[in-house]
Parts: sequence; C-alpha cells; structure tokens
Amino acid sequence: MAKRIVYVSIASIFGLLGWSPYVSATTTGCEGAPFVLQGKLLASVEKLVAASTFVAQAEVISSEVLGTQQKIAFRLLKSWKGSFQEGESVSLILPVTEVCAGFGCVFPFKVGDVALLLTTSSSYHEDLPGCWVYEGVAIHRVLSVPAAEMPNTRH
Repeated sequence: MAKRIVYVSIASIFGLLGWSPYVSATTTGCEGAPFVLQGKLLASVEKLVAASTFVAQAEVISSEVLGTQQKIAFRLLKSWKGSFQEGESVSLILPVTEVCAGFGCVFPFKVGDVALLLTTSSSYHEDLPGCWVYEGVAIHRVLSVPAAEMPNTRH
C-alpha cells in the first residue's frame, strides 16, 4: 500500500476553523509586515486620523539633516483631507529624536520612505511604525505633525 503525504498550510487550518492569523480585520495589504497595528493602538491612530484636518499618504523626495532637525520634502501620493492635492509637495522641518521614552519620537526619514502624514492638535511630533489599512491603502508608518507647523503654501 502506497503512503499518501498531505501537506496542509497553517493558513488553511485557520480558515477551516474560522480563525484569522491576525486579530484585526484591517490587515489586508499588511501580510508580512513586522508589526500590525491592532487593538487600543489601532483605535488611537484611527481617532487621530478622524480628528486631523490634513491626512495624506506622502513619499519623501528630499531629506537634509540639520543638527537635531531634519528638513524633509514630501510628495503627496494620496490625499484624503486638507487643501493639498495628490502630486503636490510639502516641506517640513521635524525634530529628530532617536532615543526617547513615550511621545514625541521621530526617527530620521530617508528618500523613498512613505508615511501617512497627518495633523494633530497637540504640540508634539510622533512617528509610529506599524501596518494598517486606511481607505484601502496599506500604511506602514504614521507621522503626526502639529497643525500649526503644516505649511499653507504649495510647491
């Protein structure tokens, strides 16, 4: 009698049991991401986005470190809120804080980095890595900037 070997993937077992390998249903497009936002952290980010007056997916097109600050030009890939449109660029000067405890951590950006750029009513900057899906777009990094620092001129 010949032996039959059957290979079954973990994902198919989860599917048969009705389980998802991710807790959040918003993981479409986040497969393979080192960290998926979920639970209270995801709810916190979604609340920030809802309260923002500017929300856009942006790619770094230039970056210059100036001591403890970084001058960054972003090109908007997708715009959901605010007066800027897709294809336009905005420049910001951000503090660079690589070692910090808690709020206000902003890590250096490199040309080609993509982030969800949004405004907040707070006075601090925050750079949050972690994948989640916003309006059908997989977001792997969120940068919140005080609304007072968003430029109102176009490039």
